[in-house]
Amino acid sequence: MANKELIESLWESDTASALTKQAAREIERLETELQQIVDDRNEAWSQLEEAGIEIRQPSEVEPA
Repeated sequence: MANKELIESLWESDTASALTKQAAREIERLETELQQIVDDRNEAWSQLEEAGIEIRQPSEVEPA
């Protein structure tokens, strides 16, 4: 994940440009989106395991 201290210092800096602050907002937005995607993936994986569905790696699947 992004360096939280760097993001905080960008927000607090009076000398940071508008572009830098915009970049900091985008980093925060992307981190939030990534965390939601990871949470969704983990939930889906848990549901598959609970249903007894085994997920094999592509290298484990035989060609058709």
